[in-house]
Amino acid sequence: MRGLTATLRRLGIPAIIPFRDYTTFRTHWEKNGAYGSWAARRQIISEIFDPLFARLYSLEDNSGSGNSLAELALSALSDPTAIREHLHRLGSSIDNDPRLAVSVAKDMVESTAKLVLRERKLTYSDKEDLPALVARSQKALKLHAAGVSSDNEEARALKTILGSHTNLTQGVTELRNKVGVGHGRESVPEWVRPRHARLAAGAAGTWCNLMLETLGDLHAPWRSSLGEGERAE
Repeated sequence: MRGLTATLRRLGIPAIIPFRDYTTFRTHWEKNGAYGSWAARRQIISEIFDPLFARLYSLEDNSGSGNSLAELALSALSDPTAIREHLHRLGSSIDNDPRLAVSVAKDMVESTAKLVLRERKLTYSDKEDLPALVARSQKALKLHAAGVSSDNEEARALKTILGSHTNLTQGVTELRNKVGVGHGRESVPEWVRPRHARLAAGAAGTWCNLMLETLGDLHAPWRSSLGEGERAE
């Protein structure tokens, strides 16, 4: 019990367990009618531990992505199902199938770019490659380096960061092209390790977080360009 509560406390998971040792456990057991009733016993265990296990499983699913997306970012989408699916696949593949995880990281960037364009009511073609989608989606949210018009120190720093974010997506794409699970490869790049997959997932997550949080930010600069009708909508 001490090991469990200490672990939960480090993870920031609140745990209210109504017993600490055998004596208090037995008192709780008898008080709730568990003596001679398997159903009551299962109910006691379920009520105490199911919520804790659910939180632990959720943390486990998200820990492998290297940079899971904030709920604030996901809430910017009318339907975040595709992104949640990518996050789930990242969590289950980084350690077990790092090449697949690299491919999923690239797919998450592509899905995010398309969803941003869709939320902004901008069309895109299936023929557009990922760099084009990234550039258009960043421009739609005024997150492209060329869109920073000022030339003071703050603006130059912002341009550098925004340019780096674009480079992150290019790096993920290039890595996926080299080691991903697609393209009918003639050989398997066995040097790919979970740390490489975590790097790709982290890079993808950084970019996607910025895009989706900016999309949902009511005070983001891109909103100043909306017409009255679009703003009201």
